[in-house]
Amino acid sequence: MPNLSRTDLKIDVRRNPGPYEAVVRAVMDPKFQGSLKVELLKTTESGQTAITGQIIRAKYLNPFYGTTPVFDTNNNKDYRYSQSSYGMWFVPPDIGNRVMVIFVEGNIEKAYWFGCIQQEGMNIQLPEGNPATNLHNSTEVDEIDKKMPVVEYNKKYNKNTPKKDANNYLKPVHNAFKNILNNQGLLSDETRGISSSSARREVPSSVFGILTPGPVDKDFDSIFKPTKNLHFQRKGGSSFVMDDGDQTLIRKGPASDTAYEYVDKSKNEIGGAPNSPFNELVRLRTRTGHQILMHNSEDLIYIGNAKGTTWIEMTANGKIDIFANDSISVHSNQDLNFKAERDINLEAGRNTNIKSATMHTESNTFEIKASASGFVTTGAEYHLNVGTNNWYTLGGDSHTTKPNGGVDFGCPSDPPRTGAIDCTNATSVSALSTHGLPGTTSIMKRVPQHEPWGHHENLNPTNVSATNTDRNTSTEIPTSTATVTRDPFYLNVYVDPEGRVVGDF
Repeated sequence: MPNLSRTDLKIDVRRNPGPYEAVVRAVMDPKFQGSLKVELLKTTESGQTAITGQIIRAKYLNPFYGTTPVFDTNNNKDYRYSQSSYGMWFVPPDIGNRVMVIFVEGNIEKAYWFGCIQQEGMNIQLPEGNPATNLHNSTEVDEIDKKMPVVEYNKKYNKNTPKKDANNYLKPVHNAFKNILNNQGLLSDETRGISSSSARREVPSSVFGILTPGPVDKDFDSIFKPTKNLHFQRKGGSSFVMDDGDQTLIRKGPASDTAYEYVDKSKNEIGGAPNSPFNELVRLRTRTGHQILMHNSEDLIYIGNAKGTTWIEMTANGKIDIFANDSISVHSNQDLNFKAERDINLEAGRNTNIKSATMHTESNTFEIKASASGFVTTGAEYHLNVGTNNWYTLGGDSHTTKPNGGVDFGCPSDPPRTGAIDCTNATSVSALSTHGLPGTTSIMKRVPQHEPWGHHENLNPTNVSATNTDRNTSTEIPTSTATVTRDPFYLNVYVDPEGRVVGDF
């Protein structure tokens, strides 16, 4: 690295220990302590920031760190005889970023970096990773005027365009994450999929959290062949978000009894539930799309995998919905208990197989229907105990066969009553009522599907009420959709919940 210093820019840390701005030049700490090589910056008399050429090693000043005490013993047989460490670990920023550096007592050997300096306008991705906005550069017909997950705007591409608020530049779509959401069926879902949790959504910010840098994009690097220790791009990281909600959008009512609709306070709309701001949540999501979501606004807990092949949701009114593209397996070394105060509905596309040492079934009434043949096989005796009459309705003959010879009881089409055997016509057993899923005939009225699924409770709790999901009712459950909220990243004037206009800062 060439020495870019000038004599008049040299910093005497012994006289002034800082803090100083510095540029990260190297991150490969052989001691694994998070230390950086940084180049000190200095503000000139003209007010400009200049590089000094002074490169020093700065240790990581961790905001929270500790270890347990070390005992005066050489015993190494148990973990309790050694130390345990704990704390936070957020290092390092990439080469080229700026940090703050101090020198303890003016000692250049005791340099510490303790904070990262933001680049102006480069924080829309914090902390969610890829917030969704209409202001993106996609020209795909089905994506125009639709919210898409984005990254920071391209400063080099827009260097000759008129100066704008950073929010209002068109931003590149994060195609990899877009494809993840699309495969999950969540690309249009503002609850489980796309997000508005960003440092640039409102001021003061209601969003808190952490976003990791993510692994280096080796495919991208192979094209641009970056220099040693300098990576041009990353794949995106994992995020932990705590969002107190967008106070300019208020849910019209609780998710337990109100459809997914929001009142826009920025347009002076009235009404809504003040304690239900849009997107109030805690979310943990990996870069590939695995997530755990606790959503206050929609009053639900949602867990889903990256491919969208499995998800679980717990709702405001007490529903637990589970979808699995493959098997759901449960094993208990003791009892496995199921109890429903209303119906237990079981439906299989092929076989329903039950095996037990002893089977006991108890009910007030029962119905058994087979669309083809039916067989009952026992290894020993078979007893049928009927309290009153026993009715058989036959479309043909009845045959009873014994090993030592057959016995045939035939009932003619119009026989007389003979003794205790009545061969007259009887009422047939009623068929199970059915409720159709698309392209099927099912006894189920509500079955979780691969996303998007139009029977999520928060979309419209009335549609999936206890009455409408009762299979004894003829009402079919209508498909529900969510209203699309406005883009929170494009406002001509930013106004906080108390009506204060941003700009008097």
